Amino acid sequence: MKHYLYRVHYYRCEKLLWRLISVPWRMKLDRFAYVILSSFDTSGTLDFTFRYRKRDFEPMPNTQRWGEADMTEVTLSSLRMVKNEKMDLFYDIRWDHWLVVTFLGTDKERSDGVPLVLDGAGRGILENYGPVRFTRLITTEKEPYSTYRPFGRCEFDLWDFNDYSIDEDNERMAYRTEMMEHFYRRIRNCEPLED
Repeated sequence: MKHYLYRVHYYRCEKLLWRLISVPWRMKLDRFAYVILSSFDTSGTLDFTFRYRKRDFEPMPNTQRWGEADMTEVTLSSLRMVKNEKMDLFYDIRWDHWLVVTFLGTDKERSDGVPLVLDGAGRGILENYGPVRFTRLITTEKEPYSTYRPFGRCEFDLWDFNDYSIDEDNERMAYRTEMMEHFYRRIRNCEPLED
């Protein structure tokens, strides 16, 4: 199966926080977003949108807005990106964490059809920090940065920006993307989130 290769980095932090990701060429845009959000250690429960060629792709499009498209109906191959072309992924519309997604071309064929992180740096995004504060935090800290971040309802886990493992990222990818897909599908269908 043919795979596409993308380099994804946090805006203005291309050497500190980035991933090299290989995904099946027929993957839907929403699923691609879940792969990226999983790899960047987000909860995957906040608003997000892709912007490509001045067009917004939404997981739950508002049909009243001009130029907005449903990302659940768009495949990566249908975008017809050319090598080194970029699109943007904005996560948490309130804060606008900005990820730049660069198309690098076709990757080697694999039979598994599974998304795979090939390389990267930096643990991910701290959702409880705005982009200015977060960028300042990861670009000015001289020591490995650790903090407690919200986890669950009343728990906190220790979060270390420099503690990133490609193997762990790939091991949890399928589970996390499935959970994100399930969450957004329930929102889209107006289903209750609590069982």
